[in-house]
Amino acid sequence: MVRLVDRLETGQAMILLEDLSRMIPYDVNLPDFHNLTSGQFIQRYHESKTSLVRNLHLPVWVAVQPSNKKGGNERWKVANPNGETKVIGYGDIFCLARIGHGTETFTRWVVLEGGYDEMGNSLDKHGSLPVGRLKQNPFYFQEPFKKQWFGYRIHRSNFVVQMLPYGASFKPRGIADWKDTRFVMNFGHLNQYNAKFYKSKYGMGYLVAAQRAPEYSISKRLNAIAYEHAANNWPESIRRVKDNKEVFYVPLSYLEPYAIPDDSLEPKTLHILNWVVTGCDDLIHTNL
Repeated sequence: MVRLVDRLETGQAMILLEDLSRMIPYDVNLPDFHNLTSGQFIQRYHESKTSLVRNLHLPVWVAVQPSNKKGGNERWKVANPNGETKVIGYGDIFCLARIGHGTETFTRWVVLEGGYDEMGNSLDKHGSLPVGRLKQNPFYFQEPFKKQWFGYRIHRSNFVVQMLPYGASFKPRGIADWKDTRFVMNFGHLNQYNAKFYKSKYGMGYLVAAQRAPEYSISKRLNAIAYEHAANNWPESIRRVKDNKEVFYVPLSYLEPYAIPDDSLEPKTLHILNWVVTGCDDLIHTNL
């Protein structure tokens, strides 16, 4: 049997045993998830293991990296969408999971100032920056999957430019499309309502390509602030070379995330999962 801890990788979502223990219904016996077959579990509780856990909307945690603390063998640093991090052991994991979303409307997104590859070359093919300079900039972050660098646009010392576009949704008529979205980690954590940036917290979310030219209402406070600081123009985010679409950042916390358990729900055994899902469980394409 391949142990889960042996196959964890950065970006893998999971459910922690402590969260399930805290939120499980009083009439459900926790050991039954291990001891009963799927059929026996349904017969006893009139619901599948997966359905029962999914409906709890448990917190989702995401693997960041193996722990480098003393005695950290078989221990991982994990983070949640609220910016919290901690180190867990193999016995702390209930099962692998995917990321579900309680809403497809994100209301606001973050304007990106620049994007660079691992070597510091601009993703829009216009110039480059020394990697050392990117590392020193507190508003630039290197995501762990493609090793690319992305930076927030700033209008005050530690406030990022957030804007509220019309149609801020992944719904059919929205400005975003799950198929044109990419999951990223290691970004700075943001306060949704005042756009303040917290260096001490861990951020994760999506790079979202605008499916049409964004439009904004000047009556929204964040929009008005961004418009004023851009010399009475709407700030533009970075653009993708292949189709010139603007690309923004939407923190995962803006989408009311929760954990969707592995379909087979056999804790502490490995089941290969994609680490991102939409609210409808479709795979997100990493084509940004």
